Amino acid sequence: MSNSLIIKVAVAAPLFNLFDYLPADATSATKLHPGCRVRVPFGRGKRTGVVWLICDHDDAPPPPHRLKTIAEVIDETPLLDENERQFLSWCAGYYHHPIGEVVNAALPTRLRQPKQPRPTLEQGWRVRQKKLSLPDFRNAPVQQRILQMLLETKAGVAGKQLETLDGDIRPALNRLQQKGVIERCDMAPAATPSSAVGRVTLSLEQQQAVDAIHAATGFSTLLLDGITGSGKTEVYLHAADRAISRGHQVLVLVPEIALTPQLLRRFQQGINGVVAISHSALNSSDREQAWMQAQKGEADLLIGTRSAIFTPMPRIGLIIIDEE
Repeated sequence: MSNSLIIKVAVAAPLFNLFDYLPADATSATKLHPGCRVRVPFGRGKRTGVVWLICDHDDAPPPPHRLKTIAEVIDETPLLDENERQFLSWCAGYYHHPIGEVVNAALPTRLRQPKQPRPTLEQGWRVRQKKLSLPDFRNAPVQQRILQMLLETKAGVAGKQLETLDGDIRPALNRLQQKGVIERCDMAPAATPSSAVGRVTLSLEQQQAVDAIHAATGFSTLLLDGITGSGKTEVYLHAADRAISRGHQVLVLVPEIALTPQLLRRFQQGINGVVAISHSALNSSDREQAWMQAQKGEADLLIGTRSAIFTPMPRIGLIIIDEE
């Protein structure tokens, strides 16, 4: 079986073609699937690439030279599904750029290396004292808001979730830690579950806009025209919440990183779903975590800057481009 297959791999190189390889043996051939990462010999070294096509010898022209074999199969299941591969192929053709470099740019930094995607521990906070009275902190409103959030869960709250509170919370966290009220904890990263508590009633025009968005069938584009403060964000919230309730994922693209925390707070307060964020100011571990949560369908909504467009979302049903 392995001798009858040619594996076409997208490798990050300034060349416009895929590169042909052979499976190492029959066992490794059964593990190879389009969208999986592999380690291949390239020049005098080895590089990480993505399996793009698997062809039979009869379906491919004979190579002018002897093919090398794949050195290692990294992924057991594909990281990039067929829709994502078609999208990246379209991007490579439209922008006249080598497919391997396009694929490489679409992957989080760590996944460009021969490493398994895995969750990494992130820093969180939890309450140390079992008996706390929030009114005792009425003269320190930031500390009070932090404690109110921490008291809602025994497992602790991720630092990035606390950062959605208004203002600079670091002095308040340090003060609470010095008092022995809270302590740091390590926790597996997870997208933040949202709760629809800050939702407002839509105006007639806003409701008409939400209805028009969800009345559209298949792929279609709609323009929401309005000045700053006209209520576009509320339309985003209701449209996204309805899409999520129907089992879809939602991608929200913002023009700059500075807008991400602001929108994150609004969506966390306005929808029932799990929200993740992705932008260049995050460290590589957090970006990989958000990418994997979206790729696995665990994140219902992803907020990010332009690069987030390359994040695979198998249940994508709505894309919101803010300030287009």
